[in-house]
Amino acid sequence: SVREGPERPATERRRVMNTRFEDFLGETLTVLAHECPEAYEAMCRHLGDREVHIEVDGAATSVVGDSREIAIRSAPVSPRVRIVSTRRTVLDLIDRKANLLTAIRRGELRLTGASVDLSAFLEGFSAYLSGAVRSPSFRGLLDAYRGVSSCRGT
Repeated sequence: SVREGPERPATERRRVMNTRFEDFLGETLTVLAHECPEAYEAMCRHLGDREVHIEVDGAATSVVGDSREIAIRSAPVSPRVRIVSTRRTVLDLIDRKANLLTAIRRGELRLTGASVDLSAFLEGFSAYLSGAVRSPSFRGLLDAYRGVSSCRGT
């Protein structure tokens, strides 16, 4: 299951999406855990105990694993992988309009960390995307996130 870090307890979770990437990510991880548990478990295994700091359009969040589940933190503690990007690039990656290498080459995504940590992250991200396309509820969450993006023109 997805557990929430101390900054955002599970009792405060909402099914209604808002503009924050952190909320979109949390909702999609919950959906993945319930609707495609084999992909969620693979993602957790690959991530291991690594923390990944993600900054989208200047808003930061972190995910940290323990090989069985993922927790979301509002602030990083000791990230081993750092990602800086935009909402548009996130959507392009999910929609497969771009891949990570293309986004990095275009300067749309910055990905840093030791090679072993980056490799583990990439395997985990691949499992996330694989599960996303097989999770029936993911499309609705993506549409809600995309709707916010189109309204803001980003």
